[in-house]
Amino acid sequence: ILGLWLLKNYLILIAFSAVMVILFNPIYHKILKIKMKPGGAAFATLLSALLIVIIPLSLIIVLMAFQLQAFATVIADGGYNATIVQYANQTIDAINRLLESVNVAFRISLDSLTANASGAAEQISTTLFNTLRSTIGGVFSFITTSIIFIYVFISMLLNQAKIMDTVKKLNPLGDEVSELYLRRIEAMTKATVRGQFIIAFWQG
Repeated sequence: ILGLWLLKNYLILIAFSAVMVILFNPIYHKILKIKMKPGGAAFATLLSALLIVIIPLSLIIVLMAFQLQAFATVIADGGYNATIVQYANQTIDAINRLLESVNVAFRISLDSLTANASGAAEQISTTLFNTLRSTIGGVFSFITTSIIFIYVFISMLLNQAKIMDTVKKLNPLGDEVSELYLRRIEAMTKATVRGQFIIAFWQG
């Protein structure tokens, strides 16, 4: 309980480290097969994880923050593209004709939509940017998080057999069910992460 209380701010980071271990565990075992020591294999696996996932993900977050800031600036300055305004006018005319055809007195205008949309978009973009900046900001926090991630990642790789034995001992249903449970956790984790990347790719 004391350990959980001390680590309460880092439980998500530890869970993320565990997910990364599950995803890169096959690479770790392949490196072990080439007669590399466990410590070296764990470090090589960590480098693989950094190159494949963490560094690109960090770059995407930074680029997204800059894009949000630029979007908020464009909205605030009113620098709209003429084509966008043209399409907006056409859409507004169509909506107004539809309202007129059903005897509705209310009408919309580009100015009213622009005022409302600009305020909302600027506020949303600024809020998202500030959230991202506060999340990734702080050199001390970043260093602390990095050290914890590296320690947990390498420790889980090197001690995975002991961790699995501990889980099996804590499970009152026996080794066979525990083994099946651990395999299901691994399969579910891989499917979830890969599925998220596939969905994000097609959405993009």
